[in-house]
Amino acid sequence: MYDLIVVGAGISGLWTASLFLKQFPNHKVLVIEARDRVGGRTFAKDVGGYMWDLGGQWLGVKQHRMYALCERYGLRTFDQYYEGKVVSAPFCDKEPLEVFGEESAATTGNGGDVSTSSVSSVYPSYVDQYMKDIEECVKEIEVSEEKRREYDSMSAFEWKKMKYGLEIANNLNTVQGLVSIDPKEVSFLYWLMYVRYGQGLVFLSETNEGGQHHRIKGGSYLFSLKMYEELVKGKHCHFMFSSPVQSIDQQVLDHMNLVRVTTNNGKVFDSSRVVVTIPPMLVANIHFTPDLPREKKILYGNFPMGRVIKCLVFYDRPWWREANYSGISLTNNEKYGVRLTYDASLEFPENTQYALVAFFLGNGAKQWSDKTEEERLSHICDCFGYFFSNEKEAQRSKVLDYAELDWSKEKYSGGAYVGHLPPTILTRIGGEHVIRENVGRVHFAGTETATYFVGYMEGAVQSAERVVSELKDCYSSRIQPSKL
Repeated sequence: MYDLIVVGAGISGLWTASLFLKQFPNHKVLVIEARDRVGGRTFAKDVGGYMWDLGGQWLGVKQHRMYALCERYGLRTFDQYYEGKVVSAPFCDKEPLEVFGEESAATTGNGGDVSTSSVSSVYPSYVDQYMKDIEECVKEIEVSEEKRREYDSMSAFEWKKMKYGLEIANNLNTVQGLVSIDPKEVSFLYWLMYVRYGQGLVFLSETNEGGQHHRIKGGSYLFSLKMYEELVKGKHCHFMFSSPVQSIDQQVLDHMNLVRVTTNNGKVFDSSRVVVTIPPMLVANIHFTPDLPREKKILYGNFPMGRVIKCLVFYDRPWWREANYSGISLTNNEKYGVRLTYDASLEFPENTQYALVAFFLGNGAKQWSDKTEEERLSHICDCFGYFFSNEKEAQRSKVLDYAELDWSKEKYSGGAYVGHLPPTILTRIGGEHVIRENVGRVHFAGTETATYFVGYMEGAVQSAERVVSELKDCYSSRIQPSKL
């Protein structure tokens, strides 16, 4: 018998347990996790004595909750390297590479200039216009139900094509770069919501002073490890690993209003309330009694995850910097598979390593997922050599080490970075609030339920705050079942 059961030991689930026990320190909490580890979509691998993030890693300057956690756990941040030129490989093979920002570059995708609020001095003028048009559309959906329905009826790509024509629509990389899915698969309304919750497309796209400003010394996976260590030191939080949840039953049990959770390995637990924090597409695998409302079922049945293969390639020196390249490249061209790259180097006195990180995203990840690790690495090296004009130094024989993770093959994530909704789903279910609504004594958290930085670690933490706020009134005036 527990006072609260949390399903999922990612950042959202761990922080939910932590905040709940802060409010009710004598209650009993159980966290059930399908994997054999904590962390969810954060994960790290040791290379050269350093834990390198193969999952979520960046912090943006507006993500104040994560910076507060840095202070709580004594974690240091350092700047993402961005100085130098950004490379864009056009959608059309016949066109040459475009190189922007000779002095400096501060974007993940088609983003902005460091020194001004405009992006036109770094990228073509249509990118600046695209950013402005997206912000106008965000304002429209905040006040117009008609516009919400119109934008939900089309994909993000269809809107771009209608607005700018096919050529420009093909070259704009922001959707795939930020939500790791082909823009033809994403509702334009959902994309606008993502931008709104992320404090604007310019901020999300930028490195310096933007969404990719900081990295965590020791890796972002430390957030999950620190939360876990803190929880297990107490007497009131317990963990059950390698236990996928099979069913959640809200029927009256022994004349008590309890929730019964059953795992795939036959374990059965009772609780007053349950918080589900796993990705929406995985919620659809759980059998609920009574059944979920129709709107919830439609939502969870149509909420696929993005596709990402994150790859780290290590070299003996940052050869790309020698020609003033930032290490940032982007493309929508399926020929490359590698849609986004960054400089991933460390330069600490006690540990200096030089690396580039490459992302196979969306259709690029789908295309390369069935290749061998060696085939992916060789292809990445070819891309690096082409993008940064140095095939000799980028070649496979120069690689010191390599690490990768294909998130689409992670059974208990189903993909990364974030789930998305295709056209018409939001309209059919009546709005995005449905994902956050509790069903009886079952509550829902996780980064997809956030209203501030959906898809980010910040969103995971914010969703935990919301759900614990919901729970306060439920527990403040009741007798603990664990004491009965």
